[in-house]
Amino acid sequence: MGKKTQAAGGASGGAGACGQADGRAGATGARRGSAGAAENERRKRVLGSAGPAVQALVGKLTDASQAQQALDKVLQAMPGTTDPIALKGLAQTVAGKLTGAQAQQALDAVLQVMRRATDPNALKGLALAVQAAAGELTDAQAQQALDAVLQAMRGTTDANAHLGLAQAAQSLAGKLTDAQAQQVVAAGHLQSAFGWSATPEESAAWAKAIATLLRRPAEPNYVGAIVELLKYPVAGGQATNVLLEALRAVIPAAPSAEAGLPANLRWIADTYPGIDLKSAPACPPPLPREELACPSGA
Repeated sequence: MGKKTQAAGGASGGAGACGQADGRAGATGARRGSAGAAENERRKRVLGSAGPAVQALVGKLTDASQAQQALDKVLQAMPGTTDPIALKGLAQTVAGKLTGAQAQQALDAVLQVMRRATDPNALKGLALAVQAAAGELTDAQAQQALDAVLQAMRGTTDANAHLGLAQAAQSLAGKLTDAQAQQVVAAGHLQSAFGWSATPEESAAWAKAIATLLRRPAEPNYVGAIVELLKYPVAGGQATNVLLEALRAVIPAAPSAEAGLPANLRWIADTYPGIDLKSAPACPPPLPREELACPSGA
């Protein structure tokens, strides 16, 4: 019995030692958590304040190395946060007068964070940064950016974030080669985004992006593709005008958006009798969210 009591006491002592160890581990974890929070705040301050500073430096200083140093501060802090206010600093940086190489550096940081960001405000800031950098991108870089935009779109249900991402896609569409544009259209991701748009502004932005990609000499059925987009319920309003103006931009003989949809449909029926104007549109594959589904039989 004595041995058992001693053993029990030993076990109890062991538990006490474990408790002390747990206390030390907890204190260490608390210190690490505090340090992590402090580091995150530091990154937020850098991103929030350095963005405008980079714009000022790039716009006013003749010493390019000073501007690069300010940009480096932003880029070093960028991977460690998805705070929307902090990310706005980077968007402001990219929107500044950066050189092509500097804009590419900033874009790389943006895309790295965009692939894991879920906060709608953060995504809007990141989308703004992509739009600002789009003019400096090569076709390969634009394709990389568009892939990141579409990935981010599938990860959020926020309408405002979707609008920002749609506008980013629109700015990238014109940078792709004909072959890249055809691949993007064939994949159908933009059509899905368009078909499941939540607001008129979003559907108009996706319509512009798709129309830009379709506007290629190698597209054999440009008019038919525009007609199919016009059939979507979300095409009403702003998107209809976008698509009709895109049609006229490629085929000057087409009526303008001001002529109205009925006039354009009559012209299409007379000029392209082989195009089906009456059948319902095919339901585009919905975005990968449980609450979305095509109607039964669509």
